[in-house]
Amino acid sequence: LGHHALSLAKTSGETPFGTLSNSIINFGKSYSPVTDIEFIANKLNSSDSDLYIAGLSNFITEELKSKALALAQVDKQIKTSYQKLKNYFPDVEPTFNTMAACFKNNVSTTGFLSIEKHIKSINMDSHSNHPQTHLNSQKQAWDLVAEIFNIFKKTEYKSSSLFDHTTFVVLTEFSRLPFLNGSQGKDHNPFTNSVLFAGKNVKGNTIIGESQVWSRRETMDQLPTHVGLPIDFSTGLILRDINEARAKGNLILNENIASTILSLGGISALPTELKEFSPITNIIRNAV
Repeated sequence: LGHHALSLAKTSGETPFGTLSNSIINFGKSYSPVTDIEFIANKLNSSDSDLYIAGLSNFITEELKSKALALAQVDKQIKTSYQKLKNYFPDVEPTFNTMAACFKNNVSTTGFLSIEKHIKSINMDSHSNHPQTHLNSQKQAWDLVAEIFNIFKKTEYKSSSLFDHTTFVVLTEFSRLPFLNGSQGKDHNPFTNSVLFAGKNVKGNTIIGESQVWSRRETMDQLPTHVGLPIDFSTGLILRDINEARAKGNLILNENIASTILSLGGISALPTELKEFSPITNIIRNAV
C-alpha cells in the first residue's frame, strides 16, 4: 500500500518532517520527504538543540530545506510536547511519543510504524513452532497498538484529542494458513487478511467482510484453505449465493483499502490507478 498511501501524504500538504518512519518505505516512482523517526527520538532525548537540522539531513529530497526556518520556530514546542508526553508515559517506546509530538505541532501529518521492531522475542512470521509462540507475539503487538492509541487520546489537540484528528490503519502483509506444516508452523496465506481502522472519520464497532475455511475434502489439493468472501460494496453485506456474488460481489483488495485510507483523510480525487476501486464507505463516518 506504500505508493498508494503516499497520495495521502502528498495531498495533505508537505510538512517539514514529511512522513515519519522507523522502516524503509518503497514509494515506487513517487517521492516524498521521509524522516527517520528513531533519529528524531534520539535527538529529543539528547541535549542537541538543532532538532530541525537533524531532521532535514535525513530528507530524501532537498526541496524542503527552505522550510528550515519555519521548523526552527516550532523546535521548542516539539521538545516541550515530547517532554510532557515522556513524563506522562515514561515507559513507552520513545518513537511513539515522538510521533505524537510531531503530529501535535504539525511538522508531520503522516507516519509509518513497524510494530514488530518493538516486540520482544517476536515470532509473527511463524513458519515453525506456531502454537507455542504466535499468540504471545500477537498479544504484544496489539498491546503496543493500544499503547499508541492511548498516547494520542491523552494528547490535547485543538478542542479534543490528537486521536480524534488522526486516522489509524493497522495491517500486516499476510495472514497464516489454517493448518500446521511439518515444522509445526503456519505458512503465508495470500487469500485473506484483516485491517483495523480507528480514529478520525472511522465508524467504530463496525465489521466489514468475512472469511471461510474450506476443509481438505473441499479443495483440489486436499489442503484446508482460508479465504475471504465477496461482499456487496453498496451494502457491506456478505454474498454467499454464487449467482448473486457473480452479479454484484467483489473481494476487498489492497486497492480498496488504499482508496478507503484516502477517503478517511478527506481526499475525494483518487489517483488514476485507484479510480476503479471503491472505498469501503460503510466504515466511514458521514460518508456520502
